[in-house]
Amino acid sequence: MIDFGYWDVVWTEMVFQEGWDAVDALEKACEMNGFSVVFGDAGKTSIISINGQLNL
Repeated sequence: MIDFGYWDVVWTEMVFQEGWDAVDALEKACEMNGFSVVFGDAGKTSIISINGQLNL
C-alpha cells in the first residue's frame, strides 16, 4: 500500500521476494503502478517524492 495521505491510498498486491527489504517493495509497487520514486540520497534512506507528490 502506498499512502499519499488524506485517504489517497493505492493498494498493490505483489509477491514479496526473498531478500527484499522495504525499499525493494516500494520500488516494485511504484513500478507496477507507473509511479516514479525519487530518493534523497544514493543509499535510498529518504524519499523526496512518489508520483510527483512531495508531501507524503
